[in-house]
Amino acid sequence: MYDLLSRYQLISYGNNVVNNILTKISLNKVANESASVFYPYVIKEGERPDIIAADYYGDPRYAWLILLTNKVVDPIYDWPLSQRQFEKFIIKKYSSIEYAQQKIFYWRNNWYLDDSLITVSAYEALSPALRKYWDPVLGRSNNPVNYKRKQSDSTAETNVTSEIEVDDSTGFQVGEVIRQFTGSSVTGLAVIKGINDNTLVVQNVIGTIDTSDTVIGYLSQTVATVSAYTVISQDIPLDEVPYWTYVTSYDYEEDLNESKKHIRLIDRAYLNVIEKQLDNIL
Repeated sequence: MYDLLSRYQLISYGNNVVNNILTKISLNKVANESASVFYPYVIKEGERPDIIAADYYGDPRYAWLILLTNKVVDPIYDWPLSQRQFEKFIIKKYSSIEYAQQKIFYWRNNWYLDDSLITVSAYEALSPALRKYWDPVLGRSNNPVNYKRKQSDSTAETNVTSEIEVDDSTGFQVGEVIRQFTGSSVTGLAVIKGINDNTLVVQNVIGTIDTSDTVIGYLSQTVATVSAYTVISQDIPLDEVPYWTYVTSYDYEEDLNESKKHIRLIDRAYLNVIEKQLDNIL
């Protein structure tokens, strides 16, 4: 079996001595010259590179090929986390799962959630600003018979940016979520973008922030009374908001972790060719 790791210098990583697999080669060059056949693979829960290598290549030591093929620099953080590891990561980074699920990260066009069709007359009744969200469905005569949501992966940092004047801003933290409650229900929330004296500049506002009521910082637990609420900019126009969906920090991290599960494997038939070319490069 080709022992690639023995050809690399040792480095210290995470209190362990490991091989530095990045000092010698770029697999892009090797793969482009040696293997034109890849196939997609979805990593199962808790599956490690050595397990996949043992199953597909017949030897767990071929884990290096999987890592290099998929540009995995850090086998710990670049490899998908198990559900338990993911939840521990969320709690460490965001203090709690609940907080990560309430903190809005950004907004994205929600075409992928909408499979509805509207009639030609309904489309023509829309304002020009809303027509950009629809594509025609053409009939036999090449004329529109319906309209469907246009596939667009556009994103926006926020829906609205506002100023909230409070009696005392001491204790609030930039980046934290603030909330208003009616009883035990959250009726309004936002993310603090900046603090100027007793004015909180917020974005990603959901619900209603009422004056003469209190807001509470999720992390700091700071409480202050709102005296005024002013919209600075409407980044997503009100009539276009239904075409957008917010993405929480939890959603973002989950999507990122999920994307790491989709890798590609080099066909096992090319192993000998790759090993020979790697030996020449090293």
